[in-house]
Amino acid sequence: MAEKVTSKAVDFVKEAVEEFVEEERSDDNSNNERSSHGQQPFPINLIRNFGPLSANFSLGTVAGVCASIAIKKLSRKAAFVVGGGYLALQLLSYNGYITVNWNKIEHDVVSVFDTDGDGKILEGDVNYWQEQVQGMLKYEVPTSLAGFGSGLALGWKYL
Repeated sequence: MAEKVTSKAVDFVKEAVEEFVEEERSDDNSNNERSSHGQQPFPINLIRNFGPLSANFSLGTVAGVCASIAIKKLSRKAAFVVGGGYLALQLLSYNGYITVNWNKIEHDVVSVFDTDGDGKILEGDVNYWQEQVQGMLKYEVPTSLAGFGSGLALGWKYL
């Protein structure tokens, strides 16, 4: 029973990875075999050639790979929204339609992320927020998701 579930999970991951790689290649208008980061594409043959070892893929690894795909997609979209918003504000400000108080915006953003109240975002503030995110990601996670970090790293590097 467990082997069937694992086999189905591996097949699902292979299909998802192949679909994602094809999508990324179609997004990249170059015919270069390397990804936009200068890395080789995800080694699909690695999964095919080591099928008997596929039982070692855990739910956590699959979840980690899927999470890395989601993080990459969302971060690109968030960067587009933030950058586009900045450009729109600057264009409107430059043409005299609005006045933007950048000092107030900076103060408000810093006040949200500044945990020690010194008015600057320093290493301690970043560490605090990193611990908060890690705590949220680890909250009541079963041990079957123990491979999440390795799956996240695998997906981040190759996808």
